[in-house]
Amino acid sequence: MLLALKCTFNGVYQRKIKKGYELLIDFYICFLYEVTIHR
Repeated sequence: MLLALKCTFNGVYQRKIKKGYELLIDFYICFLYEVTIHR
């Protein structure tokens, strides 16, 4: 849950230079990256 909020916040913070589908891509990359590191 916290990870999802973190990734979402990161995406929203950068939204002014990204489109919607780019936000989704960034979210999944962020999520997978964090999950892999903390496994």
